[in-house]
Amino acid sequence: MDFLKSSNQIRSLNKNARNTAQLKGGIEASFEFILIF
Repeated sequence: MDFLKSSNQIRSLNKNARNTAQLKGGIEASFEFILIF
């Protein structure tokens, strides 16, 4: 049971990390877009 709980936590951490990376990429892309114009 503890193993299942820890694996779920790891999965949610990976999901959060992926979302954060996408967010950061979107912010960087918008900054580049602003700098171009």
